Amino acid sequence: MNLIEDLDNLSTKIENMKDRIGTEEATKNAFVLPLLLSLGYDVYNPLEVVPEMACDISNKGDRVDYAIFKDNNPVMIVECKQCSKELAPFVPQLSKYYVATNARFAVLTNGIEYWFFADFDKTNLMDAKPFFIFDMNNCDSKGIELLGLFSKNSLDELKIIERFREIRLKDALSCFINSNIMCPSDDFVEFVAKSALGKGYDKTLHSVYKSTIKSLMGDFIPSPPQSEETPIINRSELRAYEIVKDILKGYDSNIQYKKFKSYFTVNQDGSVWRWIIRLKLTRDGSIRVCYPIDSYKTNEWVQIDNIEHLYKMNERIVSAFQMAVSL
Repeated sequence: MNLIEDLDNLSTKIENMKDRIGTEEATKNAFVLPLLLSLGYDVYNPLEVVPEMACDISNKGDRVDYAIFKDNNPVMIVECKQCSKELAPFVPQLSKYYVATNARFAVLTNGIEYWFFADFDKTNLMDAKPFFIFDMNNCDSKGIELLGLFSKNSLDELKIIERFREIRLKDALSCFINSNIMCPSDDFVEFVAKSALGKGYDKTLHSVYKSTIKSLMGDFIPSPPQSEETPIINRSELRAYEIVKDILKGYDSNIQYKKFKSYFTVNQDGSVWRWIIRLKLTRDGSIRVCYPIDSYKTNEWVQIDNIEHLYKMNERIVSAFQMAVSL
């Protein structure tokens, strides 16, 4: 099987088992080691995947759960937590381990989310925030492609660093463009008007500016063509899209949707990064809805009985929409 199939199978396994996995050791065996295997690592070779490697700079016997070795040197350390644990409180622990090794990459995981860290900001000191988060609940094509960079056959430190520096730059530019071009302040619109027309600001200019920008962006960035591999959208997913549009009909919104292999998303302006909800229909017939939290730093999955229950979550949908348009 290829990586996509392995991840799809593992995602289903996680969905079925996560509520019964009560220990860190069980999380490692059921979720983490299978992922390392899918990435091509021989988890049974202690020269390649070293369990409980010493990371001790304070003489306290500190050990990291796994260290991935290449050419006899550690290139990535992996610290695991039980699958129901939030990861943020354990970042300082991983940072301490990172300083004690020569590994360039560090991973903090609960078997569902994988937070990847490096030292982009200051050499040899782990960054406070992950440069990449892979979520087994949201295995989209971009995430899988980036995860594949860390597979045994692809692991190249310089190429990975270069790729993610490029992504960071694009994200920073996107935020700047979105804040200053796509969603401008009145002061910026006034500046543009004076520069283009020699006129001051009036109430009509803001809407004219936005419609002009949308038209230009549509000309320069055409929608990607549909392919035969595009996943089929079912009635429940379309109904979710209709409900979100209905809830947000009083707002200045441009609600669209996109179907991925493992979930369906409703987003603002067609941007997969500015999503409002994600919807996952499991094989047992249950419906799970995901909402972004804290400016997309994390998210929450909620199970509902049927699609119409989205109307009861209108406040969360409005909040998610406001989060999306503020990016």
